[in-house]
Amino acid sequence: MIPDTEVINSQLMKASKELTVTMLCRAFGISRSVFYYRRKRYEKCGLLQSRSKRPKHTRAIDEEVKAKIVELHRAHGWKAARISRELSKQGLRLSERTVRKYVPKHVEPKQKIKYPKRQYGRLEQLQLDVKGRIYVGKQKLYPIGVIDRGTRVALTELRPSFKTDDIIDACEKFIASYGKPKTIKTDNHRCFRSKKFNSWLERNKIQHRYIEKKSPWQNGYIESFFKTMETEFLREHFFKTIHEASMMTKQFINDYNNTRYHTAIQCTPIARFNNTEDNDIVVLSKMSVP
Repeated sequence: MIPDTEVINSQLMKASKELTVTMLCRAFGISRSVFYYRRKRYEKCGLLQSRSKRPKHTRAIDEEVKAKIVELHRAHGWKAARISRELSKQGLRLSERTVRKYVPKHVEPKQKIKYPKRQYGRLEQLQLDVKGRIYVGKQKLYPIGVIDRGTRVALTELRPSFKTDDIIDACEKFIASYGKPKTIKTDNHRCFRSKKFNSWLERNKIQHRYIEKKSPWQNGYIESFFKTMETEFLREHFFKTIHEASMMTKQFINDYNNTRYHTAIQCTPIARFNNTEDNDIVVLSKMSVP
């Protein structure tokens, strides 16, 4: 089958015997230089065959040379520069860059270092944070959450603000129910960096640790608790009054600590709290929420 370009070229050469060059260029939509070039080729080669655009000289090397590169590398352990010099002595001039393409690459798998996970005991570290606001009618409420990292025992207080006094009150309620922790971990919000909060920690001999800025995953246990609270509690209930919201929140916390099975610790948080060895005496009557 003759390509369309060859048909057009043959028609162009036939029409050149009857029409002028200007009329031909206008009819076929080509320039005068293109017409003269095609006529020269037609007079020299006859039929204007379409020429291949593939390069006549390629840089691909033979399979024998590839095999020789691999052989030198495996036999002596040479790299691309040394192999290139050796091939030049044998009359094969290849650049170091070309040889490097065919040198087999030995990628040794990196050994994964598995660090043992640190086991946190009871009341060794508390994670403290404030969840985004929720609405009860037109009233804004902020859940202030505290969770024990080792046992996953949690407590939440609904407050109209998250000032320092509200945060201290939530921490004191947790301490009254479960005991005093060694450290408390928070983010870098101004309510946690206040002098009043840090002085309260110093009086109670509790260490304060901050996470890095814009790194909420470092406080991941309380963030995971807030997500559970959002999906399993807040989205399923509509509160009409603040008293109703606080009572239902206490019921959710009571169910979370005493009834809900936690997959990470493979038991309920209160069971893990009681079974963890610690010198602190846990009063069960304080844990139950009415």
